[in-house]
Amino acid sequence: MPHFFEKPRDIESIAEFFATEMWLYDSPPVIGEIYRQFVKDCYQDNMLVKNQMKIGRGQTVNLKSIKVPFLNILAKKDDLVAANSIRVLNDAIGSTDKSLMEFNSGHVGACISPKAHKGLWPKVGDWIASRS
Repeated sequence: MPHFFEKPRDIESIAEFFATEMWLYDSPPVIGEIYRQFVKDCYQDNMLVKNQMKIGRGQTVNLKSIKVPFLNILAKKDDLVAANSIRVLNDAIGSTDKSLMEFNSGHVGACISPKAHKGLWPKVGDWIASRS
């Protein structure tokens, strides 16, 4: 947020910024125990990448069993998901058709920014179309 206000903006940009902020914070809170378990399993113990994570009724997630084409998108300025955490997925997935697309933005910018709509998402569409 501080970077947005480093230079003057027009009213349309400001309205878009606040609409995005409202969207980001307009979700129900995660129950404390679920969040603690998620942080422990995924961040502290790295269970997903180690193929030890349990879901549902004890089913183990095995990333090596994913054999479909896999596209991994990395936002280079992401402050939520570290680049190395994203890159390691390509090694963990079992598919032989794996791609990594890097985009010069933050986490949310890769999803909804005008730059992403022009530069990233058409490439994602091309990637999908090439595998249809």
